[in-house]
Amino acid sequence: MTIALSLLAVLVVASGAVVWNYGRNHYWWGVSDAQAVLLADPMAARDLDGLKLVRAEDDATVGFLGKSSGPRVSRWFTIRVDAEKTVGELGQYAESHGWVGNDLKIRPLNWVGDRQTSHGMASLIITADESNVSDSGERMYGTVGVFITE
Repeated sequence: MTIALSLLAVLVVASGAVVWNYGRNHYWWGVSDAQAVLLADPMAARDLDGLKLVRAEDDATVGFLGKSSGPRVSRWFTIRVDAEKTVGELGQYAESHGWVGNDLKIRPLNWVGDRQTSHGMASLIITADESNVSDSGERMYGTVGVFITE
C-alpha cells in the first residue's frame, strides 16, 4: 500500500508541475520562458545606457484561458538633450548587443531592429517623440521608448 501511495504522490506532483509549466508558458500566470529571455536582454535594462527610467511595463499575465499578444517589454526613459541623438546612440548600443537594425521607419525619430532568440524572432523599436504612449494609454511626452516584442 505504501508503494502505491508513493507512486500516486509522485504522479500528482508531476502532473501539477506539467500543468504549472504549461500555464506559465501560455501566459496564464507567472513569467514565461520567452518573457524571461526578453527581460534578460540588455535593451530591457532599467538603467539603459545611463538614461533615467520614467516607466517600465512588462507583459502582464492574462488570466486562465485568456489570450495574450505574446511576450513584451516596454521602457520609457528621459531624452538626454537631443531626441535624434538619443535614439541614434541607443540604436548603436542595441547593435553592439546583437540586434540588427533595418531601415523601417514607423515614425520620424526611431530605430527598428530584429534579433533571433532561443524562442523565436524578437523585434526592437526605439522611438522618441511626443506621441509615446504607455501600454496603459498614458501619454509619455519627452521620452524615448524602448519596446521589445517576440
